[in-house]
Amino acid sequence: MSGFSREFCHNEESVRRLSQVQYISFQKRYILLQLLMGAGFISAAVFGMLDRTAGGMCCLFGCWLLISWRQIPNFRARKLLKSSGGSFPATTFRFGEKEVTVANEQGETVVAYEQIIRLVTDNAYDYLFVSTCGAYMLPWEEGKKEETFQNFLSQKTGLAWLPVKNVFMISVKQLMWEWKNTRRN
Repeated sequence: MSGFSREFCHNEESVRRLSQVQYISFQKRYILLQLLMGAGFISAAVFGMLDRTAGGMCCLFGCWLLISWRQIPNFRARKLLKSSGGSFPATTFRFGEKEVTVANEQGETVVAYEQIIRLVTDNAYDYLFVSTCGAYMLPWEEGKKEETFQNFLSQKTGLAWLPVKNVFMISVKQLMWEWKNTRRN
C-alpha cells in the first residue's frame, strides 16, 4: 500500500462543482459552438436587414445563448441531487501500487490506474476522470502532501494534471495539451 488515502462525502455544492468541471473539461466544442451561435444571432440582429421584431428576437436569443452555457451542467447536477434525495454516502479512497480502491456503504470498487482517462485539478479538489461523464472528486491535502499525492498519481497513470480553465481563456495550445493528456479507450 502506498499510504495515500482520502475521504470525501458529496454535498449539493460539490455535485454542482463536479458537474461544471466535467462539462468544461470535456464539452468545450459544444460551449464554443453555443457562444459562436449566440454571437452570430446578435450580429444578424445588429448588422442584418431584419425588421425590428425579428432583429429583437435574434438579439434576445443570441444573448440567451451567450449566457446560458452553464445550464446543461446545472440541469445534470439538479437531476443527480433529486435522484439521490440529497444524501450521499461518505467514500474512502485508498491508493495502492496498481489501483485505487473506492469504498462506501454501498460496497467497494477497484479502479486500475489505466482506467483513469484524465487528471484535473482546481484550487480545492482533484478530479480523477474514468470517463467523459464520470469522475471521482477528492479534496486537496495541505502543502507538500498535495504535491506528493499529485506526483504519485501522475506517475501511476502516465497523465499530467490539467487545470480547470475558464472556457473564455482557452487556447489551441491548451486544447492540444488536454488531448495529449487524455487516455482514449
